[in-house]
Amino acid sequence: MKYGKLNHKNIKRISTPAIDMLMAYHWPGNVRELENCIERAVLVSDDDVIHGHHLPPSLQTAEASHTALVGTLEIALDNLERELIVDALKSARGNAAKAARSLGLTERSWVCASESMASKPIVSAASGSRSRKAAAIQDGCRLNS
Repeated sequence: MKYGKLNHKNIKRISTPAIDMLMAYHWPGNVRELENCIERAVLVSDDDVIHGHHLPPSLQTAEASHTALVGTLEIALDNLERELIVDALKSARGNAAKAARSLGLTERSWVCASESMASKPIVSAASGSRSRKAAAIQDGCRLNS
């Protein structure tokens, strides 16, 4: 790669998400802008692959990275809270008191958060509806509480 040699970097490839971002951008500056973008990515790359996070922020749109938020803030926060609780429980090997401490919660707050999580359906942010996988997880949470 031209810019790899110029900057003494051994870049071997560009990741698929990075290629998708490059393809989705409209390139108002044409070839010169594309060359500057690639050179920047080579310079900031810390391995032999150019990833999407190496590209300029102007290319890292939600649409280009397929991370557009669909749904409400409440759904996103509920899902984040659920993920944090489940991850904490996994890390603590099922020990609720240890999981609560790792999240900076008192045991009472933990109980409230866990009960709240078990009482709310898991909703997919993309579709706004409860998936079969979400239903299975939800039912498992209810069985364990």
